[in-house]
Amino acid sequence: MGDWPRATLGDFVAALGDPGLPAAGAASAATCAAAAALVRLALGKDDPEAARAGELARGALDLAGRDERAYAALMEALGRGDADELEARREASRPPLEVAESAAEVAELAERAAASAPPARRGDAVAAVALARGAGIAALALVDANLEGAPADEPLLERAREVSERLRGGPSRR
Repeated sequence: MGDWPRATLGDFVAALGDPGLPAAGAASAATCAAAAALVRLALGKDDPEAARAGELARGALDLAGRDERAYAALMEALGRGDADELEARREASRPPLEVAESAAEVAELAERAAASAPPARRGDAVAAVALARGAGIAALALVDANLEGAPADEPLLERAREVSERLRGGPSRR
């Protein structure tokens, strides 16, 4: 697909059916971006956190492109069973991990927005919480799949565990 941020919704959905593309990575990134856009809407343009939500939306769409490139490299490295394969697995795990981290931040912003949004926008904020959490959980599933067989003390897996706690409202929330 290549240019995820500029794709139409129809093109994006059609591309998700292409077996050569990282569909779940792109879908989780786009869902995170949509959740961030809803947060921005719920907060209103004058709220300082609305600008941060906009940054997170743009960043998530950029991560879809990075995920596509890392996934292509992983597909070439799979089956080698060597250090290059492990490194390709790590590289393929970074974009979805960053999506999950962004999604956790979006969910936290959305929770705050839901508490302060005008009644007409509260539903947008509540929906953003659910969408962001779902996007993050989906992205973490990709990290787990990409790092299958990695040592338990793999730093990316530790980061994934921390993000998982944030997405579930656990103790490491900001």
